[in-house]
Amino acid sequence: MQLGRLIRVGVALSVLLLAKSDHAHAQYNGSIKNPPYTYEDPLPILGKKVAGRGIQFPLPWGVGLNYMFMKQPVDITNIKLGVNDSEMADMSGFIKFKSVQSKVHAANLRLDLWLLPFLNVYGMMNYIPKSTTSITLSEPFPLESGATQQVVGGGFGATAAFGFRGVWGTLDANWTWNYAELVSGAVRTTLLTPRAGMEVKRWDKVALNLWIGAMAQFIGSETNGAIKLSDALGEPTGALVDKVNNWYGGLPPGQQAIFKPLVDRINSADPGSATIKYQLDKKVAQTWNMLIGGQLEINKYWFVRAEVGVIKRTSCLVGLNYRFGTPGF
Repeated sequence: MQLGRLIRVGVALSVLLLAKSDHAHAQYNGSIKNPPYTYEDPLPILGKKVAGRGIQFPLPWGVGLNYMFMKQPVDITNIKLGVNDSEMADMSGFIKFKSVQSKVHAANLRLDLWLLPFLNVYGMMNYIPKSTTSITLSEPFPLESGATQQVVGGGFGATAAFGFRGVWGTLDANWTWNYAELVSGAVRTTLLTPRAGMEVKRWDKVALNLWIGAMAQFIGSETNGAIKLSDALGEPTGALVDKVNNWYGGLPPGQQAIFKPLVDRINSADPGSATIKYQLDKKVAQTWNMLIGGQLEINKYWFVRAEVGVIKRTSCLVGLNYRFGTPGF
């Protein structure tokens, strides 16, 4: 278990999947047969002209609160380790992962604005009270470990929308920077999400929209950091020391010279005085996955939504959105 704690420092939060935003959807029906109506709010820009054609669109401002759970596999490559001021040793040929799984529980707060009738822009704050990375190591010897930590961050994004004859489509892109307890610097995440749907039922002011879509996720590749060996390993057990020494003893002399500083520290009377430097690359194992969702429009102010992700990446999102006009109009 102890060696896994050393490895997870480099991968724990870097493999986070950050919270998706509460994407606003244009719910135009795109039909010119709707009667024109008067629209007084200055936002969105061109809103009055669009209203004159009878096209319906949401109130310009929105505040959304979302909760999301996400689970997905992650690929870790190009692992390098160093001790104190020693050169970084490439461990890629020695450390092999049987699996790396990331589980995230996240909350997301977002403020958005329909800047144009077809363009929504937003900023958001993320809080991840529990992000867990589970690791199963196959080489240099079998090992299972994991890490749980908190994350905070934020970002911005934009949604392009259109509607035609009762069907609407959106294309959303957002960028977030998140800061984790065990990772140096921010973890950058980019999400690209197309969706297509329609209003399937209306009861007076209440309407139900359903959609299908897909999500592509990209996370910053390289992660660097440093940690005290005592924080990574604690007090090495005899079993762990034996495993490390057996592995080290089987290496050719040239490779032993590379890993000697690390092994010497593990075998020393005071291993905790060393600082382990690490560097690695990571990416999500499956870039794209499928989405299925729905939204209940209670009235023009309140919206409740839910969405699930399937195929490789499993996710579940529930959210509440409140929309309002520009103050003073």
